[in-house]
Amino acid sequence: MAVTIDEARKVVMELAEEDRQLLAEEIIQSRWDPKWVTAWVAEADRRNARLESGEDRELTLEEFWADDD
Repeated sequence: MAVTIDEARKVVMELAEEDRQLLAEEIIQSRWDPKWVTAWVAEADRRNARLESGEDRELTLEEFWADDD
């Protein structure tokens, strides 16, 4: 017999906070597509290299949140 979401939630909420955090991380990671993660890391590395080379510059918070539309 399958466990319902309500039954699982009750058990999970009885766990220590640290254990709930670990479980949450495992659940989130189980949903990641390895191809997507690889692409995301490559894009982050590319953006970081552009910042370090001076090709791009960091934005201020005001610039980041500015509505340019």
